[in-house]
Amino acid sequence: MHFPHRSSVLSQLLIDSKNNQISPKNLVFTYVWLTTEPNVGADRLDQLPDSQIFVAEQKSECVDFLSTISPLDKIIFIVNEQLVRNVVDLIHHQCAVKVIFVIRSSMNNTEFDEWAKSYVKVRTFF
Repeated sequence: MHFPHRSSVLSQLLIDSKNNQISPKNLVFTYVWLTTEPNVGADRLDQLPDSQIFVAEQKSECVDFLSTISPLDKIIFIVNEQLVRNVVDLIHHQCAVKVIFVIRSSMNNTEFDEWAKSYVKVRTFF
C-alpha cells in the first residue's frame, strides 16, 4: 500500500499540532503509529524532539500499549485511512490521546469525511 507524500507527514504533523494549539516545543508527547508499513517514513520519527515513539503493526498492540499510559500523558496517534475505523472507537475516548492524525490516500472520499466529523480528535493528511 502506498501513501503519497508520506515523507512530509511528520513535518505537517508538527504544523497541524501547532495550529491545533498543541505546542511540541513545550510538551513531551508519545507518538503512537499504527501502520502496515513500519519501515516507510520511520526515519522521520527519530527527528521528533523530546518524544517517545511506539510503532505497531496490529491494532491489539496499540490498545495494549495505550492501556499502560497514564491519563496525564500526551499521545499523538498516527494511523492510515484503511486502519483508522478499526481502532478509533477503542482509543478516541482516552484522555491521554490528544489527537488522531489520519494519513489519507485520497482527498475524494466524502464518506470518510462525513464519518470523521463525528470524532473531534481526528485530523487528516493527504
